[in-house]
Amino acid sequence: MVDTLFRLAVTCIIADISPEGVKYLILQRSSKEIHGKGKWTVAGGTVEEQDWKDIKPEYSFPLWYDVAIRALIREVKEETGLTIINPEYLCDCVFIHKSGVPEIVLSFFATNFSGKLKVSKDEYIGHAWIYASEVDKHDLLIDIPMEIQKVDHIIKLKSWFQ
Repeated sequence: MVDTLFRLAVTCIIADISPEGVKYLILQRSSKEIHGKGKWTVAGGTVEEQDWKDIKPEYSFPLWYDVAIRALIREVKEETGLTIINPEYLCDCVFIHKSGVPEIVLSFFATNFSGKLKVSKDEYIGHAWIYASEVDKHDLLIDIPMEIQKVDHIIKLKSWFQ
C-alpha cells in the first residue's frame, strides 16, 4: 500500500438557530452500514469522481477547486433533502476505515440551509434535532459529541460579538 493514499470524506454538522436555542441534526446509521452500525452521526460521505470529473477544470491544466464543498453539498442533499448554504470548515481527522484504507475526514458546519428534511431511508433509520447539552443521551460516533460542542461554542461566540 502506498503510504500517501487516503480516502477523502466530508461531514456537516447542521445547526438550526432559533430564539429557543441551537439544535443540531443527528442521524442514526442503518445496521447495513460498514462503519458505526446503529450509531448516531451527522450527514456526510466520501468524495466521489462525480464531484469533479465532469466539471470543467479551472485552467488548461486539469485542476479542480472546491471539490470537497461540492461533495459535501451533494452528500447532505442526498442524505437529508436539505441544501446547505456557505458551510464553514470545522476540523479534520484521520482514521483507519474497516477496509484498511486510511480516511481523512473534513468536518464542516452549516447554520444556513433550505429545503424540507427528508432523511435517506437507505442509510439511516432515524433522525433527531438535539441541543449540544444532549449529546451524551445518544450513542454518537466517537468524534461527533466533541464536534457538536465545538460548533456550539463557535456559534455562541459569534452571537456574542454581533
